[in-house]
Amino acid sequence: MKGSWEGSGTWQTSGFDWASLIGVAALAGVAAAVAMFVLEFIWYIVAILALLLAGFVIGLVWVLRTRPAREAKAAQLYAARFQAFREQPEPQVTATTVPQLEQHVVNFNFYGVPEDRQAAIIARAIPGTAGDAITEGKNRS
Repeated sequence: MKGSWEGSGTWQTSGFDWASLIGVAALAGVAAAVAMFVLEFIWYIVAILALLLAGFVIGLVWVLRTRPAREAKAAQLYAARFQAFREQPEPQVTATTVPQLEQHVVNFNFYGVPEDRQAAIIARAIPGTAGDAITEGKNRS
C-alpha cells in the first residue's frame, strides 16, 4: 500500500496495492495446475494404486499359505544338523598324569638393599650347600 502520513495522524492511501496478491495468485495457480494434473491422470493413478494393492494382497496370501511348508523344511534341516552331530563318535578321553613343573631358576629382586645384605637374605632363603656356594663361605648373619 502506498500512502503518506497526513498532519492529522491518519494514514492516507492512494488506492489498493495489487502487488500484495502476487504470492496468493501464484499459490492458487500451482494448486490449480496440480489439480488439473491429478484429474487428467486420475485413472492412471488409480490403476497403479490398484495394481500395488493387488500385488501386496497376493504376496501376503502367498506368504501365509507357504508358511507351514517353510517352517517344516526349516525344522527338518535343524533336526538333520543335530542328528549328524549325534552320530559323530564321542572322543575317548584317557586320564593322564600331569608332569610336575620343576622350578629351575630362583629369582630374587632386591631394590634398595645393600649387596652384603642381599647375600645374607639369599643365604637364609636357600639353606645347605647351595647357600654356602652362593655366599662363598661368607658369614650368614
